[in-house]
Amino acid sequence: MRESMLVLNEWACSYFSNLLHENKDGQTIGLSYLRQRGLRDDIIQKFHLGYSSPSRDALAQTALNKGYNKDLLVQTGLCFETDNHLLRDRYHDRIIFPIHSVSGRVIGFGGRIMQQNKNVGKIYQFALSLLSTTRAANSMACILQRRPSSRKMRATWSKAIWT
Repeated sequence: MRESMLVLNEWACSYFSNLLHENKDGQTIGLSYLRQRGLRDDIIQKFHLGYSSPSRDALAQTALNKGYNKDLLVQTGLCFETDNHLLRDRYHDRIIFPIHSVSGRVIGFGGRIMQQNKNVGKIYQFALSLLSTTRAANSMACILQRRPSSRKMRATWSKAIWT
């Protein structure tokens, strides 16, 4: 089960990244937002940042069409099931930050809305399906420290996520 979740998370990471770089909305909304926040393209690519569309079920439908099962989508935290048994994306209309383990595998995601005045509830949304929140946060810190980078890059990354 754990390996299936990791495979799904890797696919989702590619899905979100492709939306950011290859989708018209991803480019005009997502990339421009990240650049306004001071992130260079090389940093965006290095950390595999992504974009989720405004559709509330785009990821779910694409994943189901690719053969991933509904229960796995819910267990990873990428989707949730409504009271009407509809499968909905946890992330929609957000910048996506993959969270990596120390070994570099995607163990979860963070998402941030791009417009402060939107009435969408939480500014940040996290789904850490494979580790406890504390361990995942430590893993995220370790992967950032493990990779060679400048202080400026770490500060930019930190500012982009937490401000």
